[in-house]
Amino acid sequence: MKTKVYAIRALPGGVPAEVTSLVELRGGEGRPAPLERIHVEGREAEVLVVTYLDRVDDALLSGLPSVRQVSSYGVGVNHVDLPAMVRRGIVVTNTPDVVTDATADLAMALLLAAARRVCEGDRLIRAGGWREAGPEFLLGRQVTGKTLGIVGFGRIGQAMARRASGFGMRVLYSGPRDAGVPGATRTDLDLLLATSDFVSVHCPLTDATRDLLSRERIARMKPGATLINTSRGPVASVSGQ
Repeated sequence: MKTKVYAIRALPGGVPAEVTSLVELRGGEGRPAPLERIHVEGREAEVLVVTYLDRVDDALLSGLPSVRQVSSYGVGVNHVDLPAMVRRGIVVTNTPDVVTDATADLAMALLLAAARRVCEGDRLIRAGGWREAGPEFLLGRQVTGKTLGIVGFGRIGQAMARRASGFGMRVLYSGPRDAGVPGATRTDLDLLLATSDFVSVHCPLTDATRDLLSRERIARMKPGATLINTSRGPVASVSGQ
């Protein structure tokens, strides 16, 4: 008998044939349906497939009595009410390491774009604002030899450090433990912020990291430093005190 699966929304790349041969899949059509429709279509589902964009809580699961597993497409699980899962005896799975290189690539691209004013130059050219070049026209900032501070030094943070090494950057990181990565130095978060030319955030969103980079902490950064946040937005929130 096939396992009954309901997908909240369509997943990138579709579902491989070897998977569809094992499951009875419903849902997964574009954007999520209204809650009432999900409860009707997924009522017999044993596995619920979600993404980090989908809140999984009692309100959702109240109409899905057969669900015994929530499979999340992504690494973080802050969108899942974990205490509610424990109460209901539901197993939660995620996909660690699936976006490690992709996220580190994006973070490095954002660092380079900010330093070299790539997006600013693109907007200027498209708007017809370029007339002639000059020695300091959209000069940007040097990346090679600068200091990169990495906040959160798990898989993605370490992947970011490897990319930075190709630019001859000095790498500092803050995290709960010494990662033992050659060429990277563990330091206090406040010292990292005060001495880094670029700060890249890669920690998960938890109660301990929410507003970790508050308005006060961001103010401690070097003048002209660049902050890149490819973790969850509330980690680096100016709303914190």
